[in-house]
Amino acid sequence: MINTRLFIAVGVGGSRIDFLSGWLGSLPNFIDSQWRIDVETGRSFTLANCIRNIDLYPTGPQTLKTLLGDRDIHLDPNSTTNFAVSSHGFLLEQNMQKDDLLATTIIRLDTDSVDYKKLNWEYTVKTFMSYHRLEHAFHTNEFYTTDAHLKNRGLAVTDDNRAMLVEESLAKAQFIATPKLSTLPTVTVRYEDIFQRGGSFHLASQLGITCPPVYHQLWDNNLQYVEAPKEIVKFGRTWHCPQ
Repeated sequence: MINTRLFIAVGVGGSRIDFLSGWLGSLPNFIDSQWRIDVETGRSFTLANCIRNIDLYPTGPQTLKTLLGDRDIHLDPNSTTNFAVSSHGFLLEQNMQKDDLLATTIIRLDTDSVDYKKLNWEYTVKTFMSYHRLEHAFHTNEFYTTDAHLKNRGLAVTDDNRAMLVEESLAKAQFIATPKLSTLPTVTVRYEDIFQRGGSFHLASQLGITCPPVYHQLWDNNLQYVEAPKEIVKFGRTWHCPQ
């Protein structure tokens, strides 16, 4: 059993919450997030995904405490160990209990002022075009997120059908706003304030944490990989970021 405090990065798809939690998980006194970035799409992969199922269950056993307990993790407000995870947050209020908050810091990533087309492009590329490497394929049983969506719809896993899902995603007229989480205490950080060089200093200040300068350099160095490319070739087609 691991006793830990919890940091949850919360934001909509495409908001780079896994980059944020991945960086936190690289810091001293944090459980190693095993952060890596798919340099083709800018998608971050981390252990942070371990509670992502909390977004899928409005009721039932999949509370925050249950999801962590299944992995032998226990929330302890007095722990000197920290664990950084991420969630889209749409069901977080329903699935957290009052005593969870004693050991939890919720980081709300505010994207309300970010251009919708940019955010949706980031979401689409990172979600539907990023290839799961072997260690993640073990957990998901799929090589692309698109494949799971296709199987859920009873469709064959082909490049044509994968491309259809990409088209559907890019055609969305609007995006769900960043969850307000009005009943939960949160630390709100603006997307544009942290996703720039030196942005980790602002993030750390907001969270009340400190770390050696080399970790801020790590943030800055990895920023070059975080943005989805303006043009990408996938599923037999060339895709361009909408203008």
